[in-house]
Amino acid sequence: VIDVLHGSSRFSGGLIADMETSTTVPYFLTANHCIGSAREAESVETYFDYETTCSSPNCTQPYDNTGDTVGATLKNASSSDDHSLLQLSANPDSADGVETYLGWTSTAVANTNNLALYRISHPSGAPQAYSAQNVDTGAGTCGTLPRGRYIYSTDNLGATEGGSSGSPVVNGALQIVGQHYGACGPSLNDVSDAANEATVDRAFANAYAGMAPFLNPGGGGSCSP
Repeated sequence: VIDVLHGSSRFSGGLIADMETSTTVPYFLTANHCIGSAREAESVETYFDYETTCSSPNCTQPYDNTGDTVGATLKNASSSDDHSLLQLSANPDSADGVETYLGWTSTAVANTNNLALYRISHPSGAPQAYSAQNVDTGAGTCGTLPRGRYIYSTDNLGATEGGSSGSPVVNGALQIVGQHYGACGPSLNDVSDAANEATVDRAFANAYAGMAPFLNPGGGGSCSP
């Protein structure tokens, strides 16, 4: 999972594997409200391995340097499904030389209550942060975000915030099942009311059809990392 810079905007996303094993195509999944056009994709810079042991998130900001990749091509996108599949301009070359392409599954999980979900994101452009959620089919929904098209979950470790948008959320097999959209609740800025708030992810299963020609032109519904 990587931190991404587009103009002055910072958001999250992740490399996603395709089913063609003879080549490695740097496909990248994020939210459409982060990158929604081919022109925006052209200016994307990615930053891998953005970590710090410092107590302040500003200790090791990488943005004064050119990204690990610069530029991307928009392959598939939908504002209604809030996803964008990009192809980065090059295979990333991170500092530690290790890049992980996440697997995925088109199996719907939005109504699988208590399913464990895991995420690394870059809230507010800060170093990577880990959080864990569980699908909550009893959580109240926001009117424009119907359950099924979106996955509602409750936090049990860590949390997400602005800048987490686009970060993949994975199941226990490390397969992408969605990507971060936002949150839903009566008082989102009140941390004392977290029990009444839900994390909201765009369901990968709902958006998969548009990405299938790139991720799996031969057909099928899952890919292991």
